[in-house]
Amino acid sequence: MTEGIRLNQKSQGYDTTKYDVWALPRPILLHWVLNPGAVFNELILGQRLPRIMLIERHSPRPFAERLFVLCPGCGTIHPGRLWSGRNAFWHWLGYVCPTCGEFIPSLWNVFSLVLAAALTPLWIGPLLIFRESWRQYELGRVRRALESLPVRAKKIAWVRTGVLSWGGMMWLLCGVVPQLWAVARGREPHWMNAAVQLPMWLLAGYVWGLWMGHLMGKPGTPVSPDRARGTQS
Repeated sequence: MTEGIRLNQKSQGYDTTKYDVWALPRPILLHWVLNPGAVFNELILGQRLPRIMLIERHSPRPFAERLFVLCPGCGTIHPGRLWSGRNAFWHWLGYVCPTCGEFIPSLWNVFSLVLAAALTPLWIGPLLIFRESWRQYELGRVRRALESLPVRAKKIAWVRTGVLSWGGMMWLLCGVVPQLWAVARGREPHWMNAAVQLPMWLLAGYVWGLWMGHLMGKPGTPVSPDRARGTQS
């Protein structure tokens, strides 16, 4: 069982020389907030990103093992791998901290917010009724994941994931859904437009997969000899 690291709760005094802080307006997080494709991830798959993530700077481990999630409520950081693999989905209300049991603030995609606002009558009642039960369920999930957290991160076929998942999903959302919407409104669909977009989105997914593979496998920068001597002293 891997314990989280308790930080100073009031000052959130994590060592910025040890951790690179990921928060808005960092470009990769802005992409999540502004990308229409993230609506599917957030509202259907329940994939969320915390508002604050910490990346360990000086470590030979790959990125996936250097990523930590900060709970602002109790000041504890947890391995980001707790919310990966099978536990990467169905977190519609955000992650729950396994230490204090409270929700960790998460980012929202702007298009998800617009759609959720339009559908408020459908979800506001169940949310008010079941929010606490869902928090307890999520707490049990993350604590079970914490007990079985592997020492090393599992390798992911990022190119295949990028082509089939990211590229395919974007094609469905941007190429197929508009044509289905046209059919539903009694208009003539332009299926050729969807067909033309398919190789473009698959290529984009391939590039995304290459980039993610590079990013997630990238080790931290080694500690300089001067810094190492200063730490020891």
